[in-house]
Amino acid sequence: MDGRTSLTLGLLLFAAAAPLATVAIAAGPDLEKDSIPTSAGPLEVTFVGHGSLVFAFGGKVVHVDPYGKLADYATLPKAEVVLVTHAHGDHLDAAALAAVRKPETKLVVAPACKGKVEGATLLRNGEAAT
Repeated sequence: MDGRTSLTLGLLLFAAAAPLATVAIAAGPDLEKDSIPTSAGPLEVTFVGHGSLVFAFGGKVVHVDPYGKLADYATLPKAEVVLVTHAHGDHLDAAALAAVRKPETKLVVAPACKGKVEGATLLRNGEAAT
């Protein structure tokens, strides 16, 4: 299982475990959004661009690689979890991270991002965290 498969499975497990509620992602005219029906309610997946995604399920929001040149993250929902896959500027964007974080947001980063974002949890491929 490669890292992207692990990430996808982790997001699906997160979605399955989330409490029931809904969060509407204000997808602008340029953002594609899909809704995947599940037995616990819809999983909304918004493609922001490049490697940037927003998942919403059960009242929880997960941002993946927020990148400010693709969207105005101040207009998108704040995140419970932010995942950063690597340290390139189009994946690790400090301004976009600040726009989607709230004090209790969990930030999970790849090893290449070690020491680059305060308060982040480092997670290697194949590792799990709760």
